[in-house]
Amino acid sequence: MSADTPAGAEPRRPREPSLDTLAVHAGRIDEILGGAVVTPIFQSATFDYPAGEIPLRYSRYGNNPTQVALQARLATLEGAEAALVLASGMAAITTAVLSVCAAGDHVVAAAGLYGGTTHFLERDVPRLGIEVTFVPERDPAAWEAAIRPWTRLLLWEAISNPLLAVPDGPALARIARERGIASLVDATFATPVNQRPLAFGVDLVMHSATKYLGGHSDVTGGVLAGSRERIEAALDSMKSLGGAADPHAAFLIERGVKTLALRMERHNANGAAVSVFLAGHPRVERVWYPRLADHPDHDVAARVLAGAGGVVAFEPRASAAEAAAMAGRFRWIRLAPSLGGVESLVSLPVQTSHRSLDPAERERRGISDRLIRLSLGIEAADDLVDDLDRALATLS
Repeated sequence: MSADTPAGAEPRRPREPSLDTLAVHAGRIDEILGGAVVTPIFQSATFDYPAGEIPLRYSRYGNNPTQVALQARLATLEGAEAALVLASGMAAITTAVLSVCAAGDHVVAAAGLYGGTTHFLERDVPRLGIEVTFVPERDPAAWEAAIRPWTRLLLWEAISNPLLAVPDGPALARIARERGIASLVDATFATPVNQRPLAFGVDLVMHSATKYLGGHSDVTGGVLAGSRERIEAALDSMKSLGGAADPHAAFLIERGVKTLALRMERHNANGAAVSVFLAGHPRVERVWYPRLADHPDHDVAARVLAGAGGVVAFEPRASAAEAAAMAGRFRWIRLAPSLGGVESLVSLPVQTSHRSLDPAERERRGISDRLIRLSLGIEAADDLVDDLDRALATLS
């Protein structure tokens, strides 16, 4: 009993910690040396071990102490039994798919996936004897119709890139569970702050930690989280594929995660403010943001997302050349790929995330040459709105 507890009184139980607190404190490891408050960077490829100890501690195996601390923190945030940190988001998605599927298996995937993921599923996966069927992410009936007896995986994004479609995750997870099929969600755009897919029955969740989790545009990494069995299978694949995270990258991601909840509050607010401004601007033809009433997934987003994040897409009333030129005329918003950092960025998907797709495929997906994607950072919303207003004023 604590010295502060009166004699005869029941000790007060601590309250369940919020995600904000867990982001700062979860995952502390016993190996921290010298009482360090911050997890040290164990920049060592290998470690001493007692004779006969299995498994060996080896950084390529994902059990370097810096990696272990981050993995414990991320598992806690996702409500998972275990997590695995990898060298990039693509390392995470490829490792996850190949840990579930083998030759002769079938994958049903959302048609609007990130370009890199689509490229992997269209080019590399079929070479391994795995079939892939792409379906509209918004239509659960289409997912059910695409399932075959040898389907092993359903794959979608919590919020799609770049048109910000929001599938009915709980419905898709239920379809997978009822048929004994694994489900994998790329929750990069949502983060554990805005959606925790494992809570509604998804088997594996992945993130590009390069984005919101790292949060400072200075590290590349990926994350998988799920049951211990699923993560052990992914770890086995990672050892063969070589996608382990560098200890210094793990350190930087853990540092970023500590402020995730605070940053997402501002990203969510900026996304909402900028999308409303753009929706009312005479030089803007269309805006995509799940919190806008005219977004096709507005009702689903209100049900499955706690916030819509800081990514907003729009088409100006301009030619493709004018849109590209306008994207380079901002004062605060930098013209660069990626997203989820503290600074605001702008990119054209036709030049970046979906450049590998042929024009006909981009058109089929609704990704025009005029489409502009904003990743809103943590600057003041008024400054970002002013920056956009000044740039839009340059259009003819």
